[in-house]
Amino acid sequence: MVINYFFSTIFNKMKMLCCLIAMLFGASCASLNPNNVQVYLPEDYPTARITTLDDALVTLGRMTEIYNTAPLRIQCQQISDLTGTYTSSAGGELPQSITEMLKSSLNSIGGRITYIPYDPSFLENSRITGYSKFEKKIIPDVTISGGITEFDRALETRGKNLNAGADTKPFLNIPDWFPGETIGIEFDQAQKTSLASITVDFNLIDFQTLAGLSRMQTVNTIKVYKGTNEKELGITLFGPTFGIKGSIKKVQGRHAAVRLLTNLSTLQIVGKYLKLPYWRLLPEAKPDQVVIDGVLSDFYRMNAQQRTAAIQRLLYLHNHDLMITGQLDEKTQAALRKTGAQASIDSNTYMSLYISVPLDSDRFLTIKEESQKSSNQVALPETFSPEKSLAATAQGSQDIPSAVIQQKMHPSQATVPPSSSKKMETTGNIMGYDKVVSLLTALGLNTTPADLSLWTDQNQFLIGDRIHYYFKSDKDCHVVIIGLTTDRKVVQLFPNRYQTKPLVHAGQTYVVVDDSAEMALEVSGPAGQEEVIAFISDQPFELFPTDFSHQPFIELSDSSEGLKKVSSRIQTAQKLNISQKRIRYQINGK
Repeated sequence: MVINYFFSTIFNKMKMLCCLIAMLFGASCASLNPNNVQVYLPEDYPTARITTLDDALVTLGRMTEIYNTAPLRIQCQQISDLTGTYTSSAGGELPQSITEMLKSSLNSIGGRITYIPYDPSFLENSRITGYSKFEKKIIPDVTISGGITEFDRALETRGKNLNAGADTKPFLNIPDWFPGETIGIEFDQAQKTSLASITVDFNLIDFQTLAGLSRMQTVNTIKVYKGTNEKELGITLFGPTFGIKGSIKKVQGRHAAVRLLTNLSTLQIVGKYLKLPYWRLLPEAKPDQVVIDGVLSDFYRMNAQQRTAAIQRLLYLHNHDLMITGQLDEKTQAALRKTGAQASIDSNTYMSLYISVPLDSDRFLTIKEESQKSSNQVALPETFSPEKSLAATAQGSQDIPSAVIQQKMHPSQATVPPSSSKKMETTGNIMGYDKVVSLLTALGLNTTPADLSLWTDQNQFLIGDRIHYYFKSDKDCHVVIIGLTTDRKVVQLFPNRYQTKPLVHAGQTYVVVDDSAEMALEVSGPAGQEEVIAFISDQPFELFPTDFSHQPFIELSDSSEGLKKVSSRIQTAQKLNISQKRIRYQINGK
């Protein structure tokens, strides 16, 4: 009797509950009407797209200034998906082109890196309409080629399932109109994850020769994951089952992964080319042997004075107060001992200082000023870069290096080059010649270094190689460029027969000589070092005669009259505010 009374009470309460549910159902019919279904989406404001490597790219630009690298003008070809998975039939999981991503990466570096767009149709249309002239455009040094080369889906798929359930025994004295006699609960969960990988290849190409640069490539892979998770809970009450189900699917963005790969590859390939310890900007990255080999090779090519000056510069960047003299003085030895190194100039000391230069200091901004406090100091060489100019250590008139420039004429051009391989005749004016050369190379040496970029096609040549000289100024100025050859000749490279005006305009890259000229320049012997000096002034000045009717380039004459005229021009130029910029490169025999 007690049990029957108990169940009777429960059934009465359930009837009341059913009536209440029916009333609520009727009141909410409008919201349950399928015709009134609606979904509300959140609204977000646009945000800047930031990756984990954005700051590293900016710091790389800062490194180009800290390490005093040569300016690098870089262009990229069309970089696309070479796997074919960008098509809609393949799911469109990858971007068809990552060129714009690469442009953004290159343009974000700054420092001494200049990105040059590749858009031939735009340039041609601008030329045709007269809006712009091609000769004022900057020519790139290198270009990047490459693409998405691998996309392997479902490299690994894992699944996990969980099922659990329980039912009560049948209840007694259940009314006949109940569809069931038990209460049950059931839980299901299914998880699935899959792994894919994406690979991007970049290669660096010399723009002048269109040849690939040895060891200048990157191959990077990133793993991306996709996963699903489903959960279901069901409750059975005397027959009817009520349940809830939830599912989620997450896919790591393929496009975002490709952007991260692009940023990483850009950082690596620019760092390799400029021989910068870029791995310091990456978490848990190992030193790049390509960079280490290049830095050591540069060190071994320096003479003793250059090595000392280079280490003094690094010590200065390491917050040691000393002068850049090129001499192993007491202050330099004391600074070396503080770093834990022996008071000697060797490759281990150089490499240790090179890869650990503080990147958060602004001392590099004061090196130029400090390096001019003593007339005996040497100018600091720029970091050597593959296929790029080698900046020189300015040493006044001492130890004049040389290389010979031979002009390769077209058959119709009969002019004898001024820097041919003829031997210099020993005359009574030889001492006067050396004295004039000494005065000439010292012009503007003790002033603030010129704000001018000067470079050649590469830093090493074989006899017979083609050669061009490039320069660009950040302001309008007057420029005279001379070359010192291995057979003790001095040749004025600019102005010349094809570029007669010494006035140059800001931001424009000049080439000596342009490929459109009726002649070409070839490197001639003997082997040695060529030094090129650019003299810059806000006011017009002349050093050599300006009559190019007999020869395209003017050579310093060893005659008494010729030396007297040049000496007089040098004395006049000394009264002006003239500065200079130097570079060197090596000439090797065939």
